[in-house]
Amino acid sequence: DCDLVIHSAAKVGDWGDWQGFYEVNVLGARRLYEAAEDAGVKRAVHVSSTAVYGKDLVLDEPIDETMGPLPVDQFPDWYAYGRSKSMAESLVWQIHERGNLEMTAIRPGWVYGPGDAKLLGRLASMLERGNARLIGRGTNPLMLTYVTNVADAILLAARHEAAAGEAFNGSNDVQVTQREFFDQLAETIGAQPVRKQIPSRAAYAAAAGLEASYRWLGIKQRPPITRQSLSLLGLPQIFSTDKIRAQLGWQPRVGLEEGLQRIGTWWSEFNRSSHDETDIGSGSIGIGQAA
Repeated sequence: DCDLVIHSAAKVGDWGDWQGFYEVNVLGARRLYEAAEDAGVKRAVHVSSTAVYGKDLVLDEPIDETMGPLPVDQFPDWYAYGRSKSMAESLVWQIHERGNLEMTAIRPGWVYGPGDAKLLGRLASMLERGNARLIGRGTNPLMLTYVTNVADAILLAARHEAAAGEAFNGSNDVQVTQREFFDQLAETIGAQPVRKQIPSRAAYAAAAGLEASYRWLGIKQRPPITRQSLSLLGLPQIFSTDKIRAQLGWQPRVGLEEGLQRIGTWWSEFNRSSHDETDIGSGSIGIGQAA
């Protein structure tokens, strides 16, 4: 008696073994969609990611939906999350071609909003402690999308007949640079603006060294910085939303100012609660989960 499946579950993170990402993001999706086919479900919306475009696709113009998902061999070894999401979306189109289950893929970027104690929580904590650093000059645009706007995109895709068999970017609902976002978030939570920088190449070299050391030593804990978290902050990627706006009528409801206000209220309440500092992290650069 199910007409529609929305699959938003995934293993998300910038650190971990490949098998864990593969089991959840690829095999988990396959099991779900095969079960949906067996049950006679007609429509499914797969929450994919802009991660399917890889980390090397940096263009002067916005990245559109024709450019992904990239083949698995075009992903760096350290980008397990992106590789698994690309494999999962490729599987989605294979299932769609079978004709039993109409599929749609939504590709969010960095989804931000209240309640995110891992990503925003780590960043806010670093800002409060004065440990945050800009990666490079901080002039690169971020691929931010407020969580409510992503939910709207998913529901539009679920209800719109034109969405069947299509992929849609649901990212970059605002144009904001790394420095601007850091400064505005710092102001929202009452922290000082970020004035310290670290050169991109130095940051990536440090992250690569730490990752190699952790793997060689068999340390399961996430390193203080990773190349994936740095690329989330430092890459100048912009994703076109022309398609979802034109075909589905998507219009972001929550802008950056309102989104930050909501985050500020949540962070104040979160700080007053007896939260575990180990969940926030105290690294000076890395900010945790990344799309």
